[in-house]
Amino acid sequence: MENLHLAVNDQTAYGASYTVAVKAAENQPEAVLTVTIPAQAASTVTVSAKASGFIDVIRDGSEIVITPGYKNYCGLTAIDKTARVFWAKDGKNFTEDVTAAFRLSWDESGKLHLQRAGNLELTGKYRLELAVQGAQKPALVNLTLKSGAAKVTAASVVLYAKDANTRAELKFTSQETGLNPIARVEARSAEYTIENLSYGGFAIRPAPGKALRSGKVALNLFFEGNTTAKPNATVTIPVEIRSYAAGTAKRLSLCAYEFSPKSYNKFLIIFAL
Repeated sequence: MENLHLAVNDQTAYGASYTVAVKAAENQPEAVLTVTIPAQAASTVTVSAKASGFIDVIRDGSEIVITPGYKNYCGLTAIDKTARVFWAKDGKNFTEDVTAAFRLSWDESGKLHLQRAGNLELTGKYRLELAVQGAQKPALVNLTLKSGAAKVTAASVVLYAKDANTRAELKFTSQETGLNPIARVEARSAEYTIENLSYGGFAIRPAPGKALRSGKVALNLFFEGNTTAKPNATVTIPVEIRSYAAGTAKRLSLCAYEFSPKSYNKFLIIFAL
């Protein structure tokens, strides 16, 4: 059995009725169909949109899926669709077009996928505007963005109380995939400061004038994409305070012991070695 598809053209009148004669074969009788075209108001295409999912600004791959809904559109012919994203700093006036900050793609089922393509503000609100050929009004749907939590662990560090330049590189690990790099680390104790290293890492060092003691330090981690004051992870690291680096005190004691008028030559030999 074959289906018969009818479509209107520029000559079709709203509110009119047409007779269509259908014959399956030359020797078969005709079947007469009456096709009624609704009035213009009832024929106008309308579009709606439903969003599912959210974009996590600290992770690649998170996405929002938009499912359009149509009225007075049968889907037998292609229809032009235009999707744009607008941002309202005050959450009300969506005037700034930020479509370029997203990756938009349509799948075979007609759903629209949105992913983050750049840094996004977590203040204000984002809204998708979906305009469709023949529809007088676009569909509007709010988009959900968030800065998620990350599971991170950190290694213990050693600092040296007698070294004015002591610092220890921080080493973080995570079993999660798709996380953005860590953009900022903050020590929750005033006894320590965090130093940004040239290659993107971080180091912890004592704050000036603070007495050092072994213990634990809590660190707040902020990943790229997070524009809020809320950290994505908090880790606690053990900090061990030593007087000198391993072997330093022994070498200094040896030199002090040998350096005397009676053993001057011996000291020079030891120092040379």
